[in-house]
Parts: sequence; structure tokens; C-alpha cells
Amino acid sequence: MWLQQEESRGDQREADRKPILLYYLAAAVVCLGLIVGFQQYTIRYRLAHQARDNMAGLAKSLSSGINEIIANKLDQFQRMAQDPLFTQGNVVEIAAFLQKLQSMQCPNTQLLFFASPDGTCISSRRTRSNISDHNFFRQALAGKKTVSEVRRSQVDDSWVITLALPVKVDGQVKGVFGGDLDIRAFTGSARTASFGKSGYACIVDSQGLLLCSPKPELVFNLRITDSGSESLDRLGQKILQEQSGFGRYRWDGVDKFASWSKVPTSGWTVVVTSPVEEFYGVSNSILYSVLAVTTGLFLLVILFGLIIMNRHRALERQRYLSYHDKLTGLYNRAYVEDVLKKLDNKESLPLSIILGDVDGLKAVNDTLGHANGDKMLVEIGGVLEQSCRKEDIVARWGGDEFLILAPKTDERTALKICDRILDNCRKASEKTIFKLSISLGAATRKDLETDVESVTKKAEERMYYWKSRKGDRRQSEFDLLNPLLWNRQPEDWGNFDRLKELTLELGKAAGLSEKDLTKLALLVLLHDIGQMVVPRSILAKPGALTAEEKALIQKHPEIGYRMAQLSPETQDIAREILAHHEWWDGSGYPMNLAGEEIPLLARIISITTAYNAMCSERPYRKPVSEAEALRELKSRAGTQFDPHLVQIFVSMMQRAS
Repeated sequence: MWLQQEESRGDQREADRKPILLYYLAAAVVCLGLIVGFQQYTIRYRLAHQARDNMAGLAKSLSSGINEIIANKLDQFQRMAQDPLFTQGNVVEIAAFLQKLQSMQCPNTQLLFFASPDGTCISSRRTRSNISDHNFFRQALAGKKTVSEVRRSQVDDSWVITLALPVKVDGQVKGVFGGDLDIRAFTGSARTASFGKSGYACIVDSQGLLLCSPKPELVFNLRITDSGSESLDRLGQKILQEQSGFGRYRWDGVDKFASWSKVPTSGWTVVVTSPVEEFYGVSNSILYSVLAVTTGLFLLVILFGLIIMNRHRALERQRYLSYHDKLTGLYNRAYVEDVLKKLDNKESLPLSIILGDVDGLKAVNDTLGHANGDKMLVEIGGVLEQSCRKEDIVARWGGDEFLILAPKTDERTALKICDRILDNCRKASEKTIFKLSISLGAATRKDLETDVESVTKKAEERMYYWKSRKGDRRQSEFDLLNPLLWNRQPEDWGNFDRLKELTLELGKAAGLSEKDLTKLALLVLLHDIGQMVVPRSILAKPGALTAEEKALIQKHPEIGYRMAQLSPETQDIAREILAHHEWWDGSGYPMNLAGEEIPLLARIISITTAYNAMCSERPYRKPVSEAEALRELKSRAGTQFDPHLVQIFVSMMQRAS
């Protein structure tokens, strides 16, 4: 009979393994897909990185060449401008000299010119004009070497740029010398440049206008920030704003890479572009080769590896949970009991045992919820681990009690550990919404004749002794945290639970973090803490309040603020308590804050308290329906309440109904 039962159990275990193996196989296939995807990503990344480097090198080389041509031309013009004839000769002599300079030294220049400070200009073609309204003239007259934007030539209607620089005598600007140059002298190298099979270079000016491209129909007709392609328009903005860079865009249905480099002297930008597929096409053949070689071996190795690893992890997890507390990660009571058997020898003496009982856990559970109570236990566990030595054993003994085993530790050293724990609790309390406090008791086993249970009992007695010694102080701290409980009537608790639920739901809908939601929960409890000083007869008065009674009630935010500042547990919400009666339009109290000057949590609770109050019965009025309350909130959005939060709250309530 027993053998049949074992065979039945074995068959069941084998049946259970089959779906697990299928899961492992599916996991292996997924892992293979991820690795293949990663390989493809890596190959593409490297190719893209290589493309970036090569394209950036070409763009920088072309921009440097253009920049050098313009810089050399400016230097040449600078030497010409130093001739004294420009400041001492007459118009006829200057015109003849300009004509001579153009024919002998600047044959590739459309014209040269000289302009007096008033803008009167004479050119090498002996034409006269006034250029005072040109930006390049004003900049040169101010003492700067200037390269103009691309403009139409006065000679043959071609596209030119004007180079202009000041003519100085004894440091004083006496005129402006310059010349018009056909932009084809600068764009030729870019126009003929190629990259890969179908990549090319182009030039855009400082406004994004295309000056050079293999497609003549686009030159001077396309602006890269207004191209009709959303991705090219975005990239065009970066090209105009950044000195150099690399990006990706889509044009005429083709994905392309682009690299760019600015020409400092002119403000132009050289852009090198090439289709993405030209680089990525290579990656597919590489990927298929890698996939064919590794797929079979990978599946086998991963499959068996996952089976072995999963079994190992299951055993480790089972072993871990058998000796560790699930919440804090510390050792548990079962582990301590096993270890005590191993420490029952002379080598472990003196053996100190420290017992600790967390202070105020029930208060935290009752006021902030059990989630925060669990956080408190985790924080205390962390403090204990931080305060103890590596050889000490820290365990959660049960509930809110912790135990520390300290081998080869005398009573004096054990007390030092206790002092360190208490000090670290004080420090850690500065970063939590609740105070970390623990009552400790220590006792030491000095010889094998002394029973471990008696040492543990002695440590427990000392722990409870110290807990009773500081019980009054701890209770007063809790009372400071939760004084509104004194001023509540039993019938208020139903409304409070509803208010807390609504407020936290609105907080979540508004996207608050877990930390802010914790603060919000505490704010729900304590926002009217200042009403402690207001007599219950005034709060429950059925008739209209007198001016004095109203003034007393309106002081409760300030009183609550001062009370909250007295305790570390409530300091984080003191500002929200002060502001929870402020209005969005600035007509609230006590500080007349307006808009987003009001803390977010205060804006949230002002909405939920108003709604909850309207839907609840009061001594001075009957409750209204939920629909009427929502209409009232919407009517006050933008005056009393944050309009955005009202919209979120109304939508939330409508969905709930």
C-alpha cells in the first residue's frame, strides 16, 4: 500500500514537471530572441557609430575647406584695405584703383567696392550707390570683419556673398572696403562630394535655406526647417542651433543619417547625408550567420542551464525562507534556536543576548496604516543590522520584537551596542515620517551552567523595565501626533474614513508619489489639528457665527502649523496644514496665497474636505446630493479651488458612480 502511494506521488511529480519544462523551453526561445535582437542592435549600433565618425569627418573637412577659402579672402581684402588711397584719394582715383585690383589680384571676384562712413559707395565697375542700409556695411563700420548672407548680385543676378571690413587710420574707421564673391567658388567642393553609394553633401545658410545640393531644383527653393517632413524639420532646428552633430530623419519616404559641421566665418552649415539602409543592409547577412551557428547549441545549453538553475534557486529560496523573516530579511526565530544549539560551548562565552521591543508600532498602525507599520519594522531592522558587528546575529523574534546574539561579548560591550542602536534610531528618524524607537534589554551568559532560557528571560525583563520607564514620554509623543482624536465625536469617524478614501484616491489620480501619499494620509488626520483650541460648542453651533467666533476658527491653520512643528513626525505637513484654507484666487486665509503658491497637498485636501462636508449632515444644515456637491465644486473652480484638480476629482467621482 505504501509503495503504491509513493509510485502515485512520483507519477504526479513527473506530470508536474512536463508543463514546467515547456515553460523553460519557451523561456529559452525568448532568451534566444533577445540575444539575437541584442546582436542585431549591437551590429547596427557599431555600423551607425562608424557612419557617424566617417560622415562627421567628411562634413568637418568640407566646412574647414570653405572656412579656409573665406578666411584667406578676408586676409587678402585686409591687405588691400590698408592702401592709403582709400582715405586720401578722390572718387575717380579710388574707382580706377578698385578696377586695377580686381583685374590683377581678384579676377574671380565679381566686384570690389569702397564706401565712406555715410554709406556712399564706389565699385570697381565705376558704379555709385548707397549701402548704408545693408547689415554688412553697418557691422564693418563698427570695426568687424563681416560675411553677409547670400544675396542677389547687382552685376548678373547670380547668388553672391559680400565680404566687408573696416578701413582704419590711426585706429579710426574711415570707410568700408569689400567685394562680392559668387558662392559657387565655395560650394564646388561640397557639390561634388559623395559618401558611400548614394550619400552626398549639401550646404544650408544660417536660416536653413539650401545653397548647394546634387538636386538643382531644390537649391534656393528648400528650407530644411520648413520642408514638409516633420522629422527633417526637427533635425533642421538642431542643425541650425548646434556647431556639429549627427542625427536621423525621413525624406521622400527614405530614412537617412545626417552629420553636420558649421562654417564659422559664414554661419553656413555643411550637411552630409546618406540612406540608413546603406549601412544596415550589411547587418542582416552578419546576423544570419551568427544565428545559424549558435541557435542549436544555445537552446540546449540554456534549456539544461535553466532547469538546473531553477532547481537550485528553488532550494535556496526554500532554505532562505526557512531561516529568514519575509518582511525584514533578518533571521527568524527558527534560525536563532538552531544557532543557540551550536553556540552551547565554551568558545562562544561570554554570550550576550539583546532583546528589543519596538515603541509606538500600534500607534503607527492605527494612524498611518499597517503598510507604514511594516515600513517601521523594516527601518528598525536596518538600524539593528547597521549598529551590530559582522559576527553578531540579528533576528526578528516575533511581532514587534527583535533579538541579537553576540558571541564572545561581555555585558559592557553589549550595552555599548544598545547605545549605538538608540543613537542610530535617532539619526534614522530624521528621514522617516515616524519616530524610530526601541526598548532594549541585555543579559550575558558567562558559563555553561547558566541556562540560555534564563539569560533570555533576564534580557526580556530588563527590556520591559526600560519600556515602562519611557512609556509616558512615548505616549505624549503619540498624543502630539494624533491630538485630533481628543476632539472627535464618535459619529465623526465615518466621515473621516470617507474623507481619507476620497483624498487618497484624488492624490493617486493626480500622480502623487508613495511618499507624498503617506504625507497626504497624515494630513487628512491632522489638517484641522488647530481646532483643538476651538470649543466644541462653536464647532457644533447650529446658527451663524459671530465675528469673534469666526476669527477664532480662522486662526486654527496657524495654531495647527505651530503644533505640527513641535514633532518630527508632523513637521513635513506643517506647511500644508497652514495653507489648507487658502483659495486659488488668493482670497483665502491666513496668508492670501494664490494659484500654485498653495502647496499641492493643501489644494487636494481643500477639495475633498469641501465635498465631504457638503455631503455630510451638519448642525447648521442638511447634506446635499453628490451631484449638487460636484456642481458646487465646478462653480468654484478657479476661485476657491484648483481648476485642474477639480476636473480630475469630478471625473474620478463620475467614473465611480
